[in-house]
Amino acid sequence: MIVPMAITHIPKILQAQKELYSMNFRNMVFNKEFYDMILSWYHEALENPEWKAFVLLENEEVSGFYLAQYKEGSGYLSQMFVSGKLRGKGYGKLLLDHFEKGVKDPGYCILQASGMNVSAVAFYERNGYEILRPYEDENGDPRYLMIKYNF
Repeated sequence: MIVPMAITHIPKILQAQKELYSMNFRNMVFNKEFYDMILSWYHEALENPEWKAFVLLENEEVSGFYLAQYKEGSGYLSQMFVSGKLRGKGYGKLLLDHFEKGVKDPGYCILQASGMNVSAVAFYERNGYEILRPYEDENGDPRYLMIKYNF
């Protein structure tokens, strides 16, 4: 079940960040500044109507989530995560479909994907996303700006 994020979900979202970022970035430092930054993003989702955060509850536990910004016919997927034990079972597709339904027609969905996470890039491509622009992050690792049009 996907529900709007509540403040009580934030501790589980913060706990998942190390796994999420380790799949997508090298040399991450998981310190107070890192967690304060993530916390500020999810706080923004509670305060700003352009930002939305949803959690996937499985047996009443936070098993996945996403953070997105919706603006003028577009949706930007800032973060999406499914816990390791549930990957490959359709929950990522469920979250992605939920995110995309927030975009008004006609419009588009956009996200950034790490080339380090080959399975995530393939997942987005299977779901209709195209690489709009490849680039390198600060470590020289490949990243992709990906887009899906909603016409």
